Amino acid sequence: MTGALRGDPQRKSQHRAGRPITWWFWYIAPYLLALTAFASGLGGDFVLDDQLAIVDNPVVRSDVPLSQAFHRTFWGRPLHVPPGSYRPIASLSFRLDHAIYDLWSPGFHITSLCLYMLTLFLGQRLAACWLSHEASGLAMCAFAGMPLHVENVSSLVGRADTLALLFTLSSALLWFPQGRPTRGGLRLGMGAMCLIGALLSKESAITWPAVTLLLTVPLLSGPRSKDGSVFRLLLPCAAASAASGCYLAFRFWLLPDTLRLEYIQDDLLAGAKPWSRATFALENLGEYLRLVVAPVDLCTGRKYATVALSESPATIMTLVGALSMLLVAWRLRCAWNQKTVPWTACAIVSWILFSHLFVSMPEAMADRFMLTPTYFLCVAVGRWCHRHASSSRIFLPSFGLVVWLQTAASIFYASRWADTDTLLQHSIVACPDSAHNQFRYARRLADRGYLDEAIWHFAVASQIRHHFPRKWRHPAVEEESQLPAASRVRRMHLLLGVALPETAWRAAFIRLMLSLGYEAVAQRISETSPVTTRTMGR
Repeated sequence: MTGALRGDPQRKSQHRAGRPITWWFWYIAPYLLALTAFASGLGGDFVLDDQLAIVDNPVVRSDVPLSQAFHRTFWGRPLHVPPGSYRPIASLSFRLDHAIYDLWSPGFHITSLCLYMLTLFLGQRLAACWLSHEASGLAMCAFAGMPLHVENVSSLVGRADTLALLFTLSSALLWFPQGRPTRGGLRLGMGAMCLIGALLSKESAITWPAVTLLLTVPLLSGPRSKDGSVFRLLLPCAAASAASGCYLAFRFWLLPDTLRLEYIQDDLLAGAKPWSRATFALENLGEYLRLVVAPVDLCTGRKYATVALSESPATIMTLVGALSMLLVAWRLRCAWNQKTVPWTACAIVSWILFSHLFVSMPEAMADRFMLTPTYFLCVAVGRWCHRHASSSRIFLPSFGLVVWLQTAASIFYASRWADTDTLLQHSIVACPDSAHNQFRYARRLADRGYLDEAIWHFAVASQIRHHFPRKWRHPAVEEESQLPAASRVRRMHLLLGVALPETAWRAAFIRLMLSLGYEAVAQRISETSPVTTRTMGR
């Protein structure tokens, strides 16, 4: 059987019935899937945050010296100006693209796709350190065309997450040649530099020391030779911890307070009790896993924007998240006993930063954040699929069908990133209960002069924030609800940037209630502030 194993107990594979697939297929298939999935987004324009990070960024446009990439935020602003995103490596990659392509957006997208495919190559190489060629190939086929990764390729700011995973995979390959920790000082140092490069690409790589520790589980749990002391086995983990410690010291002591390792608190958990945060994290995890399996409503700003503070922990997604955590704990124990890498635990450790448990995250988290957790999840799936492929002749064809269905979904979602209007229109159709998307679309319409439509979508966003899909218990919302009507209208004017009469806003709100079937609510609003029939029917 091709992809023969090299004696490692973890790399034992079962021979499948029938003719084996040649080894080169597993090296080519992931790249074909990635190219097929994301080619429809190569002609896309600069959308949403791309405008700030690239088009208006003086570092990218070469208006300032190259060294300014380390003295400005990811958005090209001085370090003391929020939001505090410090990603100089990503900014330098955009600057290189600008030097080659100027502001020709397809060139930037081509670079992002190439970096993504390089990440596929490194990811397969790393998985092959513990798994067979076929198992690692299955893993990367599952990973390559996933709809969750559309933002990493089609959204140019998503390149930061791709670069972070690319550098962390490089560090792991340096630290774990053939699946065993290295003892060479040069490799340890080069791996540490790669991890610092990952951290300077995206802050989310800060979880890598814990991931590195999990990669040593097979050796820590198994018999060790005389030169296999715990100290030697933990050298990669020590190198990762040292690199991460230097990065944190740099951010906390040498950079302004706005660049602490926190995101702006516009989420729902400001002032929430610990049990509420834990429940939110489990629901967050359940929703992420649901999107991995059934990515039927993806859109920008979709990531958990509909997850509200639960009145009770007994929701379906919360239970899914809780069961997933129990499954991961069980798999971690099995991995320790079987002396294998706990890939699902690596996925959870990579995800934990975005759980809201330790770091405040935006309410509208992006799908691109989940690139690293999904990599480890796909490695676990690839290992499982390879182990059970011999049980049925239809197993691999079924797996291939699922992969192609996900790739087809990626083709559609990538095409939605053609321009900002197309993207936001898709967002409010796919995720109508996302206040974030409704508000952004309202702002876009207002900027283009479509004030009546802007009023409508702002009314939708306002209603969502207070009542839909569940009433949000958030101090900012509660404070706003106590404001008099005139103050709320002034606040809406400030947010939209246009002067709109209260009667027009109320008319749009009444139309919204009628369209949703809330005739009683519409009637009550109409009675408290009468609006002419002609205005209501507009």
